[in-house]
Amino acid sequence: MWSYVAAAKRSARPLLASSSLQLPPRLRSTGRTVQSCRYFASGKDGGDKQNQNRNKNNNHNQGNAKGRRPKKQGYNEKFLDPAARGELKKHQSGIPKLAGRRPKGNSVKGADVLPEKEEEWGLEDGDIAAPVEFRSQRKERKPAKSGSIAKGSALEELSPKENKEVMDFINMYHALGNTADVEKYYWDEVDYDQTDEAKKHAKFEELMAEATRDADGNLVVEVEDDVFAMFDEVKDEPKKEDDRQQRPRGGFGDPANDPNFQFVMERLGIEFSKTPPGPEYDAVTPLDVQGTSMSDFVEAMLKHPTKYTELRYNAQHPESTREPLPDMPPSRKNPSKEFLEANVRFIYVWGLPPLTVNGNPGDIENPVDSLEIQKTVAGLFDVSPEDVSAASLSSAFIGFPTAADQRVTLAVGPMQDMIESPVTMSQYSPDSGKQFAMFDGAEGSLVLFSGLPSGTTPFTIANSLFPTGSEVGELYGNIDINDIVMLSPNSAVVKYESKDVADHLIGSDIAQQRLVEFGQHRIRYSKARRELNYSGFHGGPGGQDRLRKLGSRMVVDGDMPTKDFFLSHAGTLMLRNLDPSVTKENISKFFQPYCTLARDLEGSVEFVTCHKGLPTGKAYVGFDELGEAEAAFEALKASGGRITSGNLGPTSVVVRSVKELDKMNREKRQTRSDEELLESLHNWEQYVDPADVDELVQLGISKDALDEALRAIRYQNPTFASLDQALRDETTNPDKDVGGMYRELVQEYIATLKECVSTPENPGVVYESLFFPDEPIDMEIFDDEVDRQEELAKKREIP
Repeated sequence: MWSYVAAAKRSARPLLASSSLQLPPRLRSTGRTVQSCRYFASGKDGGDKQNQNRNKNNNHNQGNAKGRRPKKQGYNEKFLDPAARGELKKHQSGIPKLAGRRPKGNSVKGADVLPEKEEEWGLEDGDIAAPVEFRSQRKERKPAKSGSIAKGSALEELSPKENKEVMDFINMYHALGNTADVEKYYWDEVDYDQTDEAKKHAKFEELMAEATRDADGNLVVEVEDDVFAMFDEVKDEPKKEDDRQQRPRGGFGDPANDPNFQFVMERLGIEFSKTPPGPEYDAVTPLDVQGTSMSDFVEAMLKHPTKYTELRYNAQHPESTREPLPDMPPSRKNPSKEFLEANVRFIYVWGLPPLTVNGNPGDIENPVDSLEIQKTVAGLFDVSPEDVSAASLSSAFIGFPTAADQRVTLAVGPMQDMIESPVTMSQYSPDSGKQFAMFDGAEGSLVLFSGLPSGTTPFTIANSLFPTGSEVGELYGNIDINDIVMLSPNSAVVKYESKDVADHLIGSDIAQQRLVEFGQHRIRYSKARRELNYSGFHGGPGGQDRLRKLGSRMVVDGDMPTKDFFLSHAGTLMLRNLDPSVTKENISKFFQPYCTLARDLEGSVEFVTCHKGLPTGKAYVGFDELGEAEAAFEALKASGGRITSGNLGPTSVVVRSVKELDKMNREKRQTRSDEELLESLHNWEQYVDPADVDELVQLGISKDALDEALRAIRYQNPTFASLDQALRDETTNPDKDVGGMYRELVQEYIATLKECVSTPENPGVVYESLFFPDEPIDMEIFDDEVDRQEELAKKREIP
């Protein structure tokens, strides 16, 4: 409602002389009305307060008469609420009584303000307008923003909802851009990101190899415009006004401000006057070396902020430098060199419906077919087709110019997780190059299923293509898993009972409808990176680190086991074509006969999944002892490197040995039974001559005393225990045999006892040297020794 109460109260004068205002004609249809109000005041603040006090006293007296204080009514309760209920008394205006919603306003709760211009009021003849000084000002409202992303509107023109979506995405992008990648494999991609200078240097070396000399003896090579711009780019930097401009060639600047001069003077031990450094200058801080060369070290020393530095080198054990060779499918095409150099991060996408052209498989080498795959992947991940490189008829690589773009894409995922593409079936004629035993004499009864979703196995076809219990399953679902042959990840041949059954299946409408439902292709994706190749050079402290360079092949997560898993096992096998129902317990149980120790159910098996955690049918199996993985693989070679169906799930599982990048001579850790361990701990006599032991016993040294002494050394001193029994590359004395330290100790111990033993008949030189030449030798100690040996013998008795 439009009210003038607020303006009247501010001016302390009567607002209206009449009873009410008429509703403007253009607003009558909305059901909103304007009620008049009277404001009684004397025009002075004092009179107004007197009237208020008088009314308050009257209300208070009336409340006392009834025994309680009445509740004070507000303006809404006194005027507007009765009008809304149609109970307004003494209504003299022609405005209909309000019988609907309660009004809203700006100046007073429950009321609206009038427009600023009187022409917009819509008053009719006879209506009374309020004075200009009492009119409330209407605020100009901005038009609601109605832009959208679909229309390509600017950010400031988007609707609030879509603007919030865009801002949330921008915040997520910046958050992911500042997040460090967690690398589970063998290299951190950040260390091998090519900077502009590195790219320029690599291109320069390439051009130098291609260059030829002209008539003047200058090297000349033809280059593209972008390559020319790479070397022709010269930036005009403003000259810096510092002391280096006045510095002579080969000299220094101001000694007080030149760190190079101070560095040289300090290393030469020459004292010079300079500004006294603060206490933080004497701190020991790590040296930030950016490279592996001597120039990098000197540059880091020049830039070091303190007087002392700390440089650490962690010498790695050869076992910790082991690295597996990636297993790259030969059918997966690698991107071009230009594609690799134009991007720094990559994603591998697979699970697409296989590309077909007129019912026939497409050709990945055909630019038109390859472009179709690029467009499909580009639409799924909202990238340009130029940023996609087709890897097969159902997979592709996506390149990104920054790491943040890759992180956002991995976090957001594709625009749709599933693509519907019906499976096709047709009559199959056996190819002479792909002859199987089941094809013999089965011409006409073989059906080819093409366009199967990625991850389809014979078990999936037998149980899910035509499921039991359905109408189509009753007709065509009785399929034996041994009658199915996978020709490719997306095609399979099924043998039926007869040619009539196969022909009936191909012409069946319900079977065609089921193939449409079965053709649900789930999109999967994983991180990918460029392979690292040995450059032929070494760096780092002592020149022990291999220097590598980026290669031309792509390694996808899952092509090799993770670093922690591979290094924690002596050998590793890779399994492919696993059914999703196979568990770690099933795999551990199958390979237990090839292992000496009990297998770790959780830590000895690593399933490979896509970035979203979906299974890929691949797993790695680790073995704790050397030779166990090789023994298991050799045992499976008789079946063609496969685990036949039924032994490890319903599918035929392919087994491959994970090869290592470098072959090293590795010592097999010894495994001993309980009897062999006790023999090694207690049988010290195997290292000495039995005659020497008998001689010591005859001289009074009991066999029990020797057992106690030598067994205590074997149990309590790690030098002659765990370190002596460890592998030679793990011990402190690799030049000695296993157990050699303890063997030498026992032999030296027995020989020393023979030299130092004393008897009453022959005290020996050692005991006689305790007395003067003319002094008689005291033999009382030998009498006490007899009593001491008797007490020790009693203590050794088991109660």
